[in-house]
Amino acid sequence: NQREKYGSKPEFFIDVYDYFKGWNNDLLSNRVLSNVYELAFDDANMLRALAYKQQSNTDYNAAVITLKRVLKLKPRESQSYKDLALALAYAGSSQEALNIYNNIDKQIKVGGSNFSGIKRTITNDAKNLVFKHKSKLNVSNINPLYLRNIKYRARIIIEWNDFNSEFDLNIINPQKRFFTWSHTNAKNSSRIKQEKDLGYGMEEFYLTSTDIGEWTFNIKYFGKTSNKKSPTYIKITIYKNFGMPNETMDIQVVRLEKKNIEQTALKLVVD
Repeated sequence: NQREKYGSKPEFFIDVYDYFKGWNNDLLSNRVLSNVYELAFDDANMLRALAYKQQSNTDYNAAVITLKRVLKLKPRESQSYKDLALALAYAGSSQEALNIYNNIDKQIKVGGSNFSGIKRTITNDAKNLVFKHKSKLNVSNINPLYLRNIKYRARIIIEWNDFNSEFDLNIINPQKRFFTWSHTNAKNSSRIKQEKDLGYGMEEFYLTSTDIGEWTFNIKYFGKTSNKKSPTYIKITIYKNFGMPNETMDIQVVRLEKKNIEQTALKLVVD
């Protein structure tokens, strides 16, 4: 009955997927997600949200297929290449991932995209890939910079599937001090213009050994500058001990739809 009423909306199947995840039936829940791919075959925003869900469920091979489609739809957006390279790394296709990083660095086979807005993130991901799998990779032709590993006690990457989304990210440190990173035209118009020009929607934060304690990341959503009614999906990737042998990674996905209400997206303890 619900499908008859809401079945034309890809976000309906993402909601249903979240529900059936509680049944511990991966076959059923992944079948539900496949409806998103069919309905949103030409919608890069919803396909990005689908990839977020697939990766949070460690269904890395499916996410590669999804993000290859996003790249075909958005070949001039810098994040399309970054996302696919990282997805390939998650799926165990390390050399393919490194080849994309190499193409980005040398500006070949990347549709003339400008990566200046996300260069730091790409460099960190490429360094981490080489650190983990150097013995299995052909590194003879890569930027020597990628051979120098980088370490963080914690690395948090925030991404959003619709680049027209406006929100405030309110960060509370262990001393209960507040910091607000605003992603709105009113307060950060030049940054948002750059994102739209270059094709990306993400920011990353680093915590060091001096940042011990509990951190809280709250989000207040303000809607979109476009007329699209679909919700915004936020992907939060949390690395602990990034660039170290004991590195861990966790991916969480947060749905944003209700406006002007602050919700806790992440609590992180750095120890």
